[in-house]
Amino acid sequence: MSSAGEEATRSEGTREVMDAVNFIREQAANATYVGGAVSSVESSCGRAVIDWENPSIKDEVLRMIAAYLQGEGYSTSSMMLMDEANMRRAEGKRAEQEWRTWSKKVKKAIIEGEWAEVEKFCNKSSIKSMKNFLYCVYKQQYLELVDRQEYQKAFTYLTKKLKPFEKQRANPEEFKDLCYLLTCKSIADVDKDWEGIAAARMRLASMFNSLLADSEGTDTGSDLIAEVPHGRMRKLLEQAVEFQISTSHYQPKIRPPITTLLRDYECFVLPNAVKHEYKGHTSNVKCVAFMGADRNYLVSGSSDQTLRVWNIAEPHGGVSTSLLLRGHTSRIWDISIASSGNIICSASGDSTVKVWNVEQKLELLSAGNSSTTRRPSEMRTWHQGRSYDCDPSETLVSHKGDVYAVACHPEEPRIVVSGGYDHYVRLWTVDRTQPVRSFRGHEGSVTCLAYSSQGNLVISGSKDASVRFWDMNSGLEVNRACISI
Repeated sequence: MSSAGEEATRSEGTREVMDAVNFIREQAANATYVGGAVSSVESSCGRAVIDWENPSIKDEVLRMIAAYLQGEGYSTSSMMLMDEANMRRAEGKRAEQEWRTWSKKVKKAIIEGEWAEVEKFCNKSSIKSMKNFLYCVYKQQYLELVDRQEYQKAFTYLTKKLKPFEKQRANPEEFKDLCYLLTCKSIADVDKDWEGIAAARMRLASMFNSLLADSEGTDTGSDLIAEVPHGRMRKLLEQAVEFQISTSHYQPKIRPPITTLLRDYECFVLPNAVKHEYKGHTSNVKCVAFMGADRNYLVSGSSDQTLRVWNIAEPHGGVSTSLLLRGHTSRIWDISIASSGNIICSASGDSTVKVWNVEQKLELLSAGNSSTTRRPSEMRTWHQGRSYDCDPSETLVSHKGDVYAVACHPEEPRIVVSGGYDHYVRLWTVDRTQPVRSFRGHEGSVTCLAYSSQGNLVISGSKDASVRFWDMNSGLEVNRACISI
C-alpha cells in the first residue's frame, strides 16, 4: 500500500475514534450527579410490599393484563385469558361453598363432642389461626376428661396433645394450671367460669364462628374489585421507571425514552467534571476505595505513609475534613474495605498489613463541619483543612519486602488476603497476627488480589505474567492463566 493510502487509512481511523469520543462526551453531558440514591421504604416484618398470594391482587393483575391486550387489539387473547380466569374463579366459589358446608358439620360436631371430625377439619384448613383453635379443641377434651374424673386418660391426653403447645402459649402458667387440675376434685377449683361440658362446647362453637368470620373478612372477593381504570398497567410501569430514575445516583437532565422494561434503568455515565477536590495528602496518592453501606466515604492511601477517610456525602464548604490513619512507615500501596463497611485494611511498603476499625470515628466527620466537636483534642488543623487521628487496631506481619496488594473477603469481614514482593499470598484473620495459610507458587511479586463471587477462591496476579486461582480451604492452586511476554 502506498504511503498516501496508509495516511488516508490512519486519518479515517482517527476520525472514527474522535466521532466515538464526541458521542460519548455528548451522552455524558446529559447526566448529572445527584448524590446517594434515596433509600426505599422497608416493609414491616421483612414482608413484601405487595401480597402476591392475595387472590384479589392476582385477579387485579389478570384484569390489567386483559385490559392491556384489549387496548392493543388482541381481543381474542384478552377474552381467552378472562374466560380461563373466570373458570378458575368459579372453581374457587365451588370450593368455598364446599368449605362452608363442611364448616357447618364441624360446628355440629363440636356441640355433639365428635372430636375426630373437628380435628380432621383443623388439620386440613389453611386458616392461619386454626392452630390456636386446635389447641382449644384439645384443651376442651382434656377438661371434659377431668370433669368426668377420668384422670388416667386426662394425664395421657395432657402429655401427648397439650404438652407440645406449652412453649407456644402467650401465658406460660396456663400449662401448669392444666397440670394442677389433675389434683383437684372439680374444674371449678381452678376455673371459676366453668359451667359444665355443654356450656363449654357452646363457647368453643362460638369461637369457631368468630374464626370463620375473620377469615371471610380478609377475602374481599373478586366481585368487589372495581373495573380496571383506562391505561392502569401503563401507569404502573411508568411509575416504576420514574422511581428508578429518581433514585439513581446519576440522573438525566432530560428524561430519555425508555427502550426496555426487562432491565432496571441505568443512566449513561462518564465522569467529565470535577465534583469535589479533597486535599490533605503531602505526596502522591496510590489508591482509593469507597466505604460504607451507602458508599458515602472515600478512603485514600498515599506515599506520605498515611490513609485518609473523607465524608463525600456531607458538603464541606471549602474545608476538607478527614480521618487521618497513621501507623505505616512507608508508602501505602493498596487498600480494601471489609464487608461490614467500617474496617479498612491497608498494604504498605513497610512489609505490613494494618487493620483499622473506624466505626467509632466516622461520626467525627459529620461533626467536623460544625464549630464544635466531641473530642477537640483529636483534631489537627492545617492550611487546607482539618483531620482526626485514628490508630490501627491490628498489624499483620509476615511478608518480606513491600506488600503490594490486600483484599477483604466479600462476606467474612475477619478474613483478609495479602500479597507482595516476596512472591507469597497470605491468608489472615484480623484477630491473629500470624497468617492462617500461605499460598506459594508465583515467581514474581504479587501485585493484585481478588476473590471469586462465591468467596471460596483467591485470585492473584503477579509480575511473573500469571494469574493463579487458590482454594482458600486447602491452600492448593486449582487453576492458572499465563501470558507470554
